[in-house]
Amino acid sequence: MEDLAGRRDEELAQLLDGLEEDERRVSARRQKLHELIRYRKSLGRADGTPATADELAELEARERELSRTRKELHARIDAVRRELTRRPTA
Repeated sequence: MEDLAGRRDEELAQLLDGLEEDERRVSARRQKLHELIRYRKSLGRADGTPATADELAELEARERELSRTRKELHARIDAVRRELTRRPTA
């Protein structure tokens, strides 16, 4: 985990904003991937042919990677928030 104690409040606020934006983007991509997985499992490909097990496995692997990234972003967001709330108010 990165050293947050040495950063100014403004830097932490900017970092937090960026992390939250990244989390929103990853969450949106993950949601679209969930929808694609559900669609492929139930209806197959756009041309009507069934999705193969390998195709579904690849989509599910991508979803797991996005989930891991999202969890890491959540941990970083929580760490920045803890550091900001730990500091005395002026």
